[in-house]
Amino acid sequence: MGTISWYHYLIILVLIIVIYYQFIPNKNKSSLLDQASAINDYFADALLVWIFKDNNDAKIAAITAGKVADSIQRASMINYAKGMGEDALKLKDKESKSIKKKYDEIVKILQQKDWTIDDIIIAKKELEKNNHEMLVALNNSDGKYFRNKYSSLFENY
Repeated sequence: MGTISWYHYLIILVLIIVIYYQFIPNKNKSSLLDQASAINDYFADALLVWIFKDNNDAKIAAITAGKVADSIQRASMINYAKGMGEDALKLKDKESKSIKKKYDEIVKILQQKDWTIDDIIIAKKELEKNNHEMLVALNNSDGKYFRNKYSSLFENY
């Protein structure tokens, strides 16, 4: 009675494995969801910087973020850009059509194909050539980069 048999060790081992797989993957999933959310923020903010500051580096950053995203996330980015373009037209001011045209340009680029690793590497090289800091922010999933760098643009958001 005082000794533990191999059967008890097996039960303990199985319990440890079950507990490990119950809790550890949730942390990884949460981390991945946080990264995806940050990339969405990066993309949306890059678009605003491009559109309202006429910053071509931000346009390249938005396109690169779209290429880095998986197909489901890219689809949500495309839908976001379509919706923002439609919302811009509702403003009915002199700039609304040009804003819509810029959003449509991003949509057209991101819808071209399912981007490969080679495409992503090329896009990241282009972004690095134009703005290394934006690439570092994308690689670090820094969803606050544009809001910090261009804070005056985001004061009302």
